[in-house]
Amino acid sequence: MKKLCFISTHKSFHSLLCSYFLEVTTIEGIIDRSVTGLEQDQEARRRDHPEAAAQIDAFVAKLKKLKDVETPFQMVSIVSM
Repeated sequence: MKKLCFISTHKSFHSLLCSYFLEVTTIEGIIDRSVTGLEQDQEARRRDHPEAAAQIDAFVAKLKKLKDVETPFQMVSIVSM
């Protein structure tokens, strides 16, 4: 479910609509989607831009280690209202 909010001058109405469409995810899900996006078209990049592809491969490897908790990390959350 995607987050979709409607702007309204009535605060409770706005909160209700935002919470109804709110997407719930996990850190693992965020990492998985990031890896999937980075790996997309990677074969063509390896052929056309091997240096960039190597950097992306290295970053994907780091993300996978984070997901498998092989590398420690600190979660930072920024909330804007």
